[in-house]
Amino acid sequence: MKEFFQHWIDKTSALVTNWPALDRYTAIGLFLGVAGIAFNLVPLWRSKKWAELVLDKAMNNLRNKLRARLNRPELMTARSIRGLALAIQQSTQSAVITDAAITKTIRELALELEEESKHKGKDLTRRLRTLNDVLKEFDPTGPQLLSIAFHDRILAYVLSVLGISLTIFYIQFSLTYYGSHLTVNIAIWTLAFLQGFIIISTIRAVSFWRDRYFLVNSQSTDSLESKSPRAILDFFLSKAISAKFSVHTGWAATWEELLFRVLPYLFIPYLVALVTFKIGKLINIDDVVLRNVIGTELVVLYLVAIFFGTWVFAAWHEFNHFKVKSLRKKLNLLYRDVRLIELGHKPFQERTIRDYISISRELWILTGTKAYREMADEYSAKVQNHGVEESVEVTHI
Repeated sequence: MKEFFQHWIDKTSALVTNWPALDRYTAIGLFLGVAGIAFNLVPLWRSKKWAELVLDKAMNNLRNKLRARLNRPELMTARSIRGLALAIQQSTQSAVITDAAITKTIRELALELEEESKHKGKDLTRRLRTLNDVLKEFDPTGPQLLSIAFHDRILAYVLSVLGISLTIFYIQFSLTYYGSHLTVNIAIWTLAFLQGFIIISTIRAVSFWRDRYFLVNSQSTDSLESKSPRAILDFFLSKAISAKFSVHTGWAATWEELLFRVLPYLFIPYLVALVTFKIGKLINIDDVVLRNVIGTELVVLYLVAIFFGTWVFAAWHEFNHFKVKSLRKKLNLLYRDVRLIELGHKPFQERTIRDYISISRELWILTGTKAYREMADEYSAKVQNHGVEESVEVTHI
């Protein structure tokens, strides 16, 4: 094993040592590639925010239509609701409404029904049973590793843009190894213009989803049909709103492999090693010391690549993984205070209990884990028993 690492470090050190110097035109082309990635971050973030707003509107529309269907159980099936969600998504041209988003909406509707004073007793139980039956038809713990787009199209859109942009720069960077002759410069500049194309595509996505948001708000059916993304110019946007299964099997297999495998294992270690080598030579660091520094960097970066390609890869395939993780951390912190209040070591604090109930409910909505719902109901009852007004009826779904 030691000999393997030694050989690997020697080979990498030799590669970066023999990396040719860049001429002015090659350096400018490479700089434009980096600048393109950096410049695209702001419109990419804006397009994500507008896409989320449009999706929220679509989800509110879905929740209202599900409420109207509660008296018609024959329409409250997974197949029927998927069809309804697809129709709403196509009319608003939001990101695709996934099964995970639908089950989240159903749980939100269940809580809304319990909080409304007009629904009590058998009427409330019947409505909740209808929602409970349709929840059982969906499988929120299904094939989580199908693709990130299976759970979250907006996250998949953002990561795919970043993955392709970084891959283009990786190709530009790799081409510099072959020198700075005319063919290499033409290729590098062509790829720089391709980065510009992605920026234009992202800016168009910002405009598209911003317009959709205001059009959905205006509820103008005619205007909703007036604009559709173009297949090539709006390639990433088209994938975000496409219900075709090839989004998972073809497109996701491409960009996920590039983002989680190729870039962490091949591009980043060699880029960092080359930059370290150039800086080391510039400030006259001893060759042996520089070689040891590069070797240490490579080992660390490959361990990070393994972590990113396994744990982070799997985490992003779970619905709202990082949001759920953050909420669980908050819940654990609140639980200590709640237990101290229960044991009488701290005075009763209504806000602390209510925060605990609120986070438990949100975790139930996001994950469907029954234990969170039971915790919320348990402490809602304790708040009632303490004499604090609590409008939520204790009901399980």
